[in-house]
Amino acid sequence: QQVLGQFNLGFILAAHGRDVFIVDQHAADEKTTFERLQRSVALTRQPLLAPMPLPPGLLLPLDQLLIREHIDVFRRNGFDFVQRTPAGRLVPVPSPAPAPAPAPAPLSLAFVIYSPVRVRSPPPNPDPRVRAMLASRACRSSIMVGRPLDRPQMRRVLDRLAELRQPWNCPHGRPTMRHVCVLPPEPAGLPPA
Repeated sequence: QQVLGQFNLGFILAAHGRDVFIVDQHAADEKTTFERLQRSVALTRQPLLAPMPLPPGLLLPLDQLLIREHIDVFRRNGFDFVQRTPAGRLVPVPSPAPAPAPAPAPLSLAFVIYSPVRVRSPPPNPDPRVRAMLASRACRSSIMVGRPLDRPQMRRVLDRLAELRQPWNCPHGRPTMRHVCVLPPEPAGLPPA
């Protein structure tokens, strides 16, 4: 990767081999920040006065096994289980800091718990409200359009973007980069620029 420069105080022009890309500096930094927040933010728990039982038959034995295998994902999202019956009981409700979210309805709460256990690698924050909160935090704290960047700052944005699992779009859906063109091969006999 080679930094070519900044365009219109909002885009980084970069080359990878002969391919030229334009990278949205805000969307790229937002996506990097969003993935870091997803890995690191721990939700505060707001315990219920009484555990909320899951509907009978909701969790099959395989689902219970998957919950046990991925209990860290549930705990990071503010959920925990107490094994009092074969179906288990839900103990806390997610409450993102600093502004507590209203407790979800029991059916949507069950869906949030139930849907990720069907996947071998559940998303770090399956609750759409948590995802929206993290996306907003990432957006507000990212490099804004209109900010001039020097080469080391542009390099840092590109290096961090290259480390992501899904670098293609910011959490709001905006593309982080676009392929612009393929440069022609350099003529033989000329020194490299």
